[in-house]
Amino acid sequence: MFKHSRKTDVPQDGAKSSDSEGKGSWFKRNQRSIIAVGLIVIMAFIMRFVFAYGVSADSAFALSGGSVASEHLHTITQILNGGSFFGVDDTLSYPFGSVNSNPVLIDSILAGIAMIGTSLGMSAVKAASLTLATFSLVCGTFAVIPMFFLGKEVIGTRKAGFVAAIFLAFCPIVITQTVFSNGTETGWILLLFIVLSLLVFRGLKSIVVSMRTEDPFKEVITANRPAFKTALVAGLILALIVLSTNGFRSIVLLLMVAMTIMVIIGRFMYRDT
Repeated sequence: MFKHSRKTDVPQDGAKSSDSEGKGSWFKRNQRSIIAVGLIVIMAFIMRFVFAYGVSADSAFALSGGSVASEHLHTITQILNGGSFFGVDDTLSYPFGSVNSNPVLIDSILAGIAMIGTSLGMSAVKAASLTLATFSLVCGTFAVIPMFFLGKEVIGTRKAGFVAAIFLAFCPIVITQTVFSNGTETGWILLLFIVLSLLVFRGLKSIVVSMRTEDPFKEVITANRPAFKTALVAGLILALIVLSTNGFRSIVLLLMVAMTIMVIIGRFMYRDT
């Protein structure tokens, strides 16, 4: 789980073999994995697009995400029509005149993208609907890529990464929540959560535990700069999640439980060192 900062003399017998393994470009060394993950991404796209596009497109890109999708559509349409959703929204909030409590990040991003459609002559409602429907599909499809790295990071083998990616690509529950026309933030949150989990696992695995007695605090800080950089990026991803959904508390709780379990396991693994 954790690395230990002990200085040991490492033999140089494997230097030649490591040099030979490092030859060639990164693409050539990982060509099969790239092709395999690419095929999984294509299959995930087909499962989320082919069976839903016709129904949605024939109805002016109707959304299937229920009231959540309708709220996003209303907010984005307000922005496109020159309104504002940062303050009071009489049509969404109750009692009338209260402050809108919906997170602002997703609607702001998608409103900017939908402006491309309105500049091409589409109506505000149709541009917002098309943007919402496509956004859920794209996020749910490309979440397969970080899922591969997460499975590989947790288990330690590429086979585990492929299994994790295939599971995410073909899981019925995930497909229904990230299908074209869904129009909710689920796909976006899923993508961010997988990236956040990947960064958390990498950060914890890169922590170096000081084995010296003189000034251990300074040694830990110096040796763990990569872990601190990873934690900083993970914090930014978490901030994006907080700005995207009101259900971020459950995500924080899951991360706290996962990190606690990893720390306990690592403590018992190295209790004699």
